[in-house]
Amino acid sequence: MEDPRDDEYYDKVFAFSKKWGSGFHPMIYSNRIEYWKENFLWFQQKYEEFGLNWKNLYLLEIRNVEWSNKQIKEFTEFLKFVYRWAFDKCEKDFKTFKKFIFDDKGFNLLHSSLTSVGRGIGCSIQSTLAVRTGDLAIVPCHRTSYSHLLLGRFRVKDGEITGVEALNPELWIAIASFTTRMQPYCETCMLSPLCVGGCLGAQLEVTGDMFTPIPTVCKMIHAKIKAQIEVLKELGVYERLVREINPPKRRALARFEALIKEVK
Repeated sequence: MEDPRDDEYYDKVFAFSKKWGSGFHPMIYSNRIEYWKENFLWFQQKYEEFGLNWKNLYLLEIRNVEWSNKQIKEFTEFLKFVYRWAFDKCEKDFKTFKKFIFDDKGFNLLHSSLTSVGRGIGCSIQSTLAVRTGDLAIVPCHRTSYSHLLLGRFRVKDGEITGVEALNPELWIAIASFTTRMQPYCETCMLSPLCVGGCLGAQLEVTGDMFTPIPTVCKMIHAKIKAQIEVLKELGVYERLVREINPPKRRALARFEALIKEVK
């Protein structure tokens, strides 16, 4: 099948973004991770071409099981590349860089481990209501909409919604009140204050339990945080940036730093 997404297609996409102020949310997948430096630079080239704000890019690593050691290494190299690129874009000025990381959200990828969200896990599953339009079933999210996990459904009579039927309120409460630090394995993990958490749907598919993390994803996130420490120290901003984050995250980074030194 021929891919219709040629240069003309993407020009229309970026023109639409320019007109309506929409952003882009590309997902960083383990497969073909070695091309992500090129992908990132392509986005920035198109942003410049269409007069878009270079900061308006939301990057998120896909927390599926497939991450191999080689792919994790490629991912950390990409992460460091983006940090260096952003620091140069901020003209190597710490205040400008700090503002980009914390106020402008640092492409999400660069700030997610350093800041806190107002919910228990990084996924928006706790702040949204997912409804399947085909049968008006209320589901945890698109990836957990299995029949045995339905949370409820809207009642319909004569073509109108008349009420809500609860099917699994216990699960809904569990998801809404859940925090990553409550997961098995995570309670004793030194990086739990820094971890953005896994995908509940991916965890369900791999471990059989949406609240049990995937080991390869844990490995990827550990490598990500280690790479963040390394590149921020390389740029000479680590100590000053760490002063801006909350105490539990600072303590977790200090413990992880000590472990890294001990292993070396």
